[in-house]
Amino acid sequence: MNRALLFILVLFAITLGLVYWTGNDEDAAQQGQAQLVDQPDGIAEDLQVRQFDDKGQLSMQVNADSMTHFSLRQETWLTAPRFELYDQEQHKPWQIRADQAKVTGQRLVDLKNGVIIQSLTDDAPVRRVDTDNLQLDLVQKTMDTDAPVTIIGPGYVTSGVGLEAELEGQQVRLKSQVSTEYEQPKDYH
Repeated sequence: MNRALLFILVLFAITLGLVYWTGNDEDAAQQGQAQLVDQPDGIAEDLQVRQFDDKGQLSMQVNADSMTHFSLRQETWLTAPRFELYDQEQHKPWQIRADQAKVTGQRLVDLKNGVIIQSLTDDAPVRRVDTDNLQLDLVQKTMDTDAPVTIIGPGYVTSGVGLEAELEGQQVRLKSQVSTEYEQPKDYH
């Protein structure tokens, strides 16, 4: 074998070794980054958070059994969250509960499993809304879902698929397949 061919083979082997070695470093860096993304930055139990508006008035209170925050993913997971949303007169017209919720950096809340929206106002036309999942926009104070929904009010039960709601105006609209059952008021005389 001549020296030129031997030199080329050795150079090729060194190049392959370097490519393999730097590739492993990149893989290790990517694995380390993936582990950081999955590593929570904060964990809390028996969480209670209060949010105030620009005038110093209470606008929302959140309670949860536990919270796990991931800053690299810009999301926070809540277990058994309970949101109480206050209006401008400091009444808390809505309480929203679920088994689990994901809060994103855009102040959107994805509520999952056993979602119950309950009006805390005695004369509200909608007393309770049940569904499996719901997206709550904390900035716009709106709710949206494409899941089956049951609405319970004074003397009626309405079911349908999908919901859009404005919490401030207490307006609720079902998207499709709407059916309502009316209940006759009971006369106890």
